[in-house]
Amino acid sequence: MEEIAMSRNVETRDIRCWWFGINNDDKGHMRYENVRTTLERGEELKWPVGGNKATQRHYQEMAPFDSVILWMGNGPLTEDWGVLGFGSIVRVTGQAGTPAADLVIRCECALDRPLRDPVVLKDVFGTQFRPLVKLFGTGTSMDTVYPVTSEQYQHLRWQCSRRAA
Repeated sequence: MEEIAMSRNVETRDIRCWWFGINNDDKGHMRYENVRTTLERGEELKWPVGGNKATQRHYQEMAPFDSVILWMGNGPLTEDWGVLGFGSIVRVTGQAGTPAADLVIRCECALDRPLRDPVVLKDVFGTQFRPLVKLFGTGTSMDTVYPVTSEQYQHLRWQCSRRAA
């Protein structure tokens, strides 16, 4: 019964696309060193919903089947910065902004090498895309979770698949 309701929900709303940033340092609640194996194996990744008021509304808009871009910014722990892969939201549990809330993301396509080409990222997102403003030198406040358009998501997947071929 729950699956039927979920599929009906998908038919009546647009699938959204989201940018998820993973930390490459010892700060934040999603650290690369803690999720690397999960990403490489294509397993489900539990993403705890943070209490940041700026991103809570994004979490409230998320639903199963939404598409996800997994990204990691440049940091001190590894050279592997850039787009790490793609996935989709499997489940959303709890209430956004509460300690019990989390998302489950299925990692469907981890890249062999992270895409870190600023020209491609600029072409897809422009220089004012909030998660990338530090990369482009156009701002200082970066959002870890942010909506992307379906066109941006598809364009980035196409760029990644072209590079891998």
